[in-house]
Amino acid sequence: MAYLFSDSELAENISNILYQNGMEKISLEELCQITDYDGEIVSSSSGATFETIYGSYTTGGVTYQIMRIYATPTRGSNLYKDGSTTKKNSSSAAANVMKFISISSSAAAGLYSNSLGIVLTVYGALKSLISQLSATTTITNISATYTWAVAETCVFIYIKNSSGNWSLSAQYSKASASVTAAVPTLEYDSSGAIADTLTKKYQGVVTPNNYNSTSKAVDAFIDGNMYSSARVNKIIIKGINGQTVKTINLLNPYYPASIT
Repeated sequence: MAYLFSDSELAENISNILYQNGMEKISLEELCQITDYDGEIVSSSSGATFETIYGSYTTGGVTYQIMRIYATPTRGSNLYKDGSTTKKNSSSAAANVMKFISISSSAAAGLYSNSLGIVLTVYGALKSLISQLSATTTITNISATYTWAVAETCVFIYIKNSSGNWSLSAQYSKASASVTAAVPTLEYDSSGAIADTLTKKYQGVVTPNNYNSTSKAVDAFIDGNMYSSARVNKIIIKGINGQTVKTINLLNPYYPASIT
């Protein structure tokens, strides 16, 4: 997710470490051949970068061969969503009461996913940018444009079965979100007003419990009638006065071939 946060150096360092430990790039067509996927391939691999890494896991005296597939989005992919929304409010309220931004997440039923933990009032968000702003300053008119991007990283775990074929056993996803709030209008008390646009950026990653768990995938494989799943299914962004900026529903693909 480092590229979403404009940290190309971090992204390159992470990739180098992973490739040194056996990760390899692979095309979607190659993946479908390896996994004996016989459904429709909805696109080429341009929607994501696919990478594989192999390993093993031993439990109950049995060793299982593991293939882990990572799918990270390219821009324009259905794993990557972005947009911009403007919200306004002309009802008066104290700066420490009027809501400015919140970013939260949800996961599938029964799976805990931590919130991004970003919940701020106008005062909490802008106090460092406006020296005259106090907790009790009355905000009389405000608008903000929220420019947002959300990227979903998926992991598919396959386990080699007794026939020597790869069997899908787990589907996981986590999400990163980046929101930039630009405030061109802010009027407060009887005469105060900003002269220039104020800009604040918020970002974070949401990872559900059991994300990328090998043990859960093996348990599901042994059970034979289930898949291990730990997914973030939506990111919710709210803005001024609690108005909904955007609810972003994530793809949660069943197979790598579902990614376009």
